[in-house]
Formats: sequence, C-alpha cells, structure tokens
Amino acid sequence: MQLAPVGSSAAARIRLALLLTTTVLVVEVVGGLFAHSLALLSDAGHVVTDLVVLALSAFALRQVQRPATARRTFGYQRVGILVALVNALLLGAIVVGIVIEAVRRLQDPGEVRGGLMAAAAVVGLLISLLIARSLQPLERDLTVKSALMHIWGDAWASGGIIVAGLVIAVTNWLAIDSLLSIAIAALIAWSAWRVLSAAIDILMESTPPDLPPADR
Repeated sequence: MQLAPVGSSAAARIRLALLLTTTVLVVEVVGGLFAHSLALLSDAGHVVTDLVVLALSAFALRQVQRPATARRTFGYQRVGILVALVNALLLGAIVVGIVIEAVRRLQDPGEVRGGLMAAAAVVGLLISLLIARSLQPLERDLTVKSALMHIWGDAWASGGIIVAGLVIAVTNWLAIDSLLSIAIAALIAWSAWRVLSAAIDILMESTPPDLPPADR
C-alpha cells in the first residue's frame, strides 16, 4: 500500500463525504432514540468516528501537499499514517462501549420499534453507498482508504439493521437488536485492525503485500 498523491478533487470529495456522513449521524441518532434501538445507536457511534476520521483525512490531505522543509525533508507524507493510527484507537474505544451496553440490554431488553429502526437504516445505507462510490477512486491513499473502510462498515451494518428491524417488527424478538450490536462491534474491531496493521507496516517499512514474491 502507498500514499498516493491527491489534489483538490480529493479534498472536495472528502468535504462532500463529511456533509453526507453528518446526515447519516442525525438520521441514526434520531431513529435510534425513537426506536429505542441499540444497533442504530451503535452504528451512530461508528458514524461519529467516521466524521472524526473524515475531518482528520481532510486535514491530512492538505498537509501532504505542503512542501518539504529543512527540518522535515520528506515533507508531510506521513501525516496520513498518523491519522490512520488515531482512527484505529478511536474505533477500539467505540467497540468496548458497544459491547458493554449490548450485554446490559441482553439482560434487560426494552421495547424496540422495528419498523422505524429499519426505515432509518435504509436511509443510512443509501447515503453510505453514495459516499463509498464517491471515495472509491481515491482508495490508494491510506488516509482515504481508512475512511472508506468506515463507510463500507456502516453500509454493512445498515443492511444488518434493516434485517433486524424487520425481524423485530414481525416476531418481536428483541434480543436481535443487542446481538446485532455485538456483531457491529466485531465489524468495527476488524476494520480497526486492518487500518492499524497497514499503518504499522508502512512505519516499519515492511514489504508491500501486493508486491510479487520474485521482486521482494
């Protein structure tokens, strides 16, 4: 993996992603509170980290375009790697909080409005897919790739929430909301590990995984 050069078009895509992600956050928080859905609120927690990561990504994209100086002879190319490391740590904290609340709700489940839960997730899914399509051409850059992983994670989580909401609406099986929250936490943890591993490989100057064996 490498840090590919990015320009003003990349920054514009990141700004659009920030605006759309804010919309997803509002929809999921409002929907989660009214539907009493931990799965929606858990994904909203992930969306908060998306906003942080996208904001840091926008900052990093500006920094890597700054010229090298006498002190920083390589310029600011490694800012994106530092952003990816912060990203992974934020995700780890979110995972712990989701699991704790999910276990509590499994012991004392409350009423969940499955129909509203599914409707909010549909909106989140559509917007996440739009953001992913916008950022896909820039994924060679580690900073953008880490943000894109969050967005794809949100899309998968929204799909699961839609299914869970329909199950609750039809069967009133409330435990699926907490169980899905734990699954979302696992998805977030996996995303965090991939980003962390990629960042560490670059910092350690490891052999790129996509390099043919004969060239290593």
